[in-house]
Amino acid sequence: MNIPGAIKKNAFKAGLAFYPTQCTVDGQSDDHILLAPPFIISCDEMDLLVERLERAVHNSLPS
Repeated sequence: MNIPGAIKKNAFKAGLAFYPTQCTVDGQSDDHILLAPPFIISCDEMDLLVERLERAVHNSLPS
């Protein structure tokens, strides 16, 4: 299952964009996402980012 791709799709619907990708560590391939907010992000904007990401993850995982 492409979890990062599913999260990206749901996050984009909520107005959040990030980089879904995979990496290999010690021969094991793992999914991850890369967030890159601007250095001038406010606390309120960071809270919004986390809320949207949490919702996207929740909506992307199988029940």
